[in-house]
Amino acid sequence: MRNQRGSISSQPRSKRWLGTIGLIGLCAAGVMLSSFTTERAWASDGSGGTAEAQQVLSMHLLTADTGWVAGRKNLLRTSDAGQHWTDITPLAKTAGNIESVFFLNDLQGWVVDSTTGAVRRDSAAFTVSSTSDGGQTWASRQLTAPRVEGSTPISIDFVDALHGWMMLRLPSSSNFSFGLLLATSDGGINWTVLPKPPIGDAISFVSPTTGWLAGGAARDQLYVTRNGGQSWQRQYVSPVAADNATTPIYQLPTFSNERDGSIAVFVGGSAKSQLTVYDTHDAGATWSSHATVPMGANANGAVTSIVNADTVFVAPRSREALTTIANGVQRTDHQFFSRLSPDEARHCSEL
Repeated sequence: MRNQRGSISSQPRSKRWLGTIGLIGLCAAGVMLSSFTTERAWASDGSGGTAEAQQVLSMHLLTADTGWVAGRKNLLRTSDAGQHWTDITPLAKTAGNIESVFFLNDLQGWVVDSTTGAVRRDSAAFTVSSTSDGGQTWASRQLTAPRVEGSTPISIDFVDALHGWMMLRLPSSSNFSFGLLLATSDGGINWTVLPKPPIGDAISFVSPTTGWLAGGAARDQLYVTRNGGQSWQRQYVSPVAADNATTPIYQLPTFSNERDGSIAVFVGGSAKSQLTVYDTHDAGATWSSHATVPMGANANGAVTSIVNADTVFVAPRSREALTTIANGVQRTDHQFFSRLSPDEARHCSEL
């Protein structure tokens, strides 16, 4: 497998690999961002708190040695592959919780916290903190979004040091997914409310103009924008069959550049399903099936890590086996989950 991790910090747009390789670090490599290591780091740092506060909520590997882990109250960073951890939580953080973290590379990052300060009844307030030195120093600003009381920031994404987006999930029933999308062109100093997005789920932008949105109440919706989030167009990567049991469930696509990307699509019912990896070389205008992984029951909740169309990791919630595709060769490891501690296996199935 081509070593792509080492090039992340020197190629800002390679941040599309951060989420996927972060999961590889947790579930496949099993050496760096494990729940055992990070929870022990919280305890040794004397931060205290409840088990919920110490729970690992998100994590990413930025280089072969550098990565971060976030809980509700703390953000930790390692520069030696997890041997030691430093608390880099923004000092200006209020009594609220960490809602979303994003690092463009090993130096540039943003943290969104909920706040407890007084705001208008028709508004919600958050603290957006940014760093350009890997978390040694932070600049924090309060963001007040209109008419979104009770909303939650679920996704923050940047394509360079200036252009970023933040998706807020609006309160609604389980049958709907509503969101408020904000954009910045000055690194997070000022934010503009964009037209209402079709759904309120995680976003991933490839350039200042092109971005992707996947989710919905049934997780069967995929959208693309070509104008920076001003409007969205529905996309269909795989045929939608008449039987509801075969409705595709989309993951966010992963792009290595503006034209070349891959996406994982689950199709199947409660008894049997499969994951198909599609790739594109024309910025998502067309997709072609590249690899198919047979899955067991209810596999659409599996943790999927796509580096590119030839390198895929799939860890099902059933913990049956870890499936890997490396350089196009598919392998199944039935003993993978048995080698993890109970906490590590739990995090691999819950992330």
